[in-house]
Amino acid sequence: MRSALVAGLLVTLSAVSARADLPGPENTCTVEKQKKAGQTCESCNASHSTPDVCSQQYASTAFTKVCQSSGASVWSEVWCKPDGIDAGSAPAAPDAGTVAAAEVPRPTSNCATGGVTSLAAVIAMALVFRRRGTLRSR
Repeated sequence: MRSALVAGLLVTLSAVSARADLPGPENTCTVEKQKKAGQTCESCNASHSTPDVCSQQYASTAFTKVCQSSGASVWSEVWCKPDGIDAGSAPAAPDAGTVAAAEVPRPTSNCATGGVTSLAAVIAMALVFRRRGTLRSR
């Protein structure tokens, strides 16, 4: 009975500590929602394992980062350039307002904390059971 209780608690703690990468109520960082007249925009997918893939892809082009969707392990970025400028040419020096709008902070990832939280909970439960004398070697 106790082992079933402990197993149930472990499953519950593991489920609580697992965090899904769920989108917010509405993703406003899409090409359709960010593209303005006279612009060409593209979407770029990035992930926790390759966070700088988009900035590297568009580094020496006329594209500038407009926004980034939410997500800790995967997200998308929208990059735009003015029409009539060759996509391969370097962008003009942006003004301060453009730089502030383009530098959207990426959420920090807490990928490793779920396991640590579960481990701490299991250790705490073992100490409580041991003090009460409910865990005995047989």
